[in-house]
Amino acid sequence: MSLIIHILCKSKEPITPTEVVDLFHETRLLPDLKTDPVTYGGTFPETGINIIYANRKRLFTIYRLNKIPSKQYIKEVIEDLNDSNVSLPNKITKWLDTVEQVIDIDFDPKAPETVWTAIEEVEGYLANKYKGLIYVPGEGFYDDELNLLVSTKD
Repeated sequence: MSLIIHILCKSKEPITPTEVVDLFHETRLLPDLKTDPVTYGGTFPETGINIIYANRKRLFTIYRLNKIPSKQYIKEVIEDLNDSNVSLPNKITKWLDTVEQVIDIDFDPKAPETVWTAIEEVEGYLANKYKGLIYVPGEGFYDDELNLLVSTKD
């Protein structure tokens, strides 16, 4: 089972794999951090970037959706929330209408605390720099300082 954290960004400035990997390095929380060298470049591959540390096979994966897949994803999120009888404030709905790209962080929710801390640092930074809102399915929407803005819990 995995947990996917979505960073819903208004900025059109592309987020690069190099930047994301460098941010994880800068946390200094994941020893021996490595990525697949083929994916370490200027654009995100469809299969995402695998982040590995301490000789594990796969710790987590980072994906980037550009504008068109992002819009489809946002539509699905809104439909799912409506089906769950979750009402979003107008401010959040308007935000979702302006999303240009989505960064997904897919990881095991049973990951060690250091992984959670590294992910929180990186997601907060990316949300701040790229005018993002963080969405965690089943939990809610968070700002770039990881403050809960809207709960989506049943």
